Amino acid sequence: MLTWRESRVARTFFRPVRTVFQGRTRCPWTVRFWRLVGRSALYSPEVYDEDTSLQLVTIHQRSADAEPALDVVVGSAKGERSWLRESELVLGRDEEVPLRFTERGVSRCHAKFIRASDGIVSVLDLGSTNGTFVNGKRVDLAVLREGDRIQVGPLLVLHFAYQIPEPDKRPAALPLSARQLEIARLVARGLTSAAIADALGIRTRTVTSHLEHIYDRLAISSRATLTRLIVEAGLLDDHE
Repeated sequence: MLTWRESRVARTFFRPVRTVFQGRTRCPWTVRFWRLVGRSALYSPEVYDEDTSLQLVTIHQRSADAEPALDVVVGSAKGERSWLRESELVLGRDEEVPLRFTERGVSRCHAKFIRASDGIVSVLDLGSTNGTFVNGKRVDLAVLREGDRIQVGPLLVLHFAYQIPEPDKRPAALPLSARQLEIARLVARGLTSAAIADALGIRTRTVTSHLEHIYDRLAISSRATLTRLIVEAGLLDDHE
């Protein structure tokens, strides 16, 4: 129980302060008092943190060629990668969704991955039964960051990261017309211009003209180089 002196002090200091904060009156001396009290508390050894050391923060700057991708780390498709190149991709157990997984606990339409124009990807739970978790926390909507782990149901875990796609190992299609490609294949089989003319029912001069255009388009100058390009493109056996 407060003594008379303590109760008087309380009425003197606390009631005016309460009225100041409630906007009913002004007590400049009381405000100055609480400014001093607050300042002393701020710099009190029990409250003030004197640690001014700098802490390193890792900032992941992705390459301009990197694209968002999901790697399966737990599940029947472990090791497989799915690229998030579309603006919206639905993940689920339904046969018609683009990201289909058949693990138990995955809803038919479980979650949706949304890619913004700047490449930022968010995951949206579609009212699934078992929920969508990002780094162990259940979410309705979350922005994904490099290295995030997305758990979909109890048996499927995905790893999100920006990856640089491997270059396509298939040779690029040769920029030739159908007739030019036909002549180039015959050249690769060792036929002379006269033999090609007989085979196609055209004049030898026409074959020579086609070869000149082929050389110009492919920036080459010999039959040997043309044969090598046809073989590397896998076009020699397509017209047997």
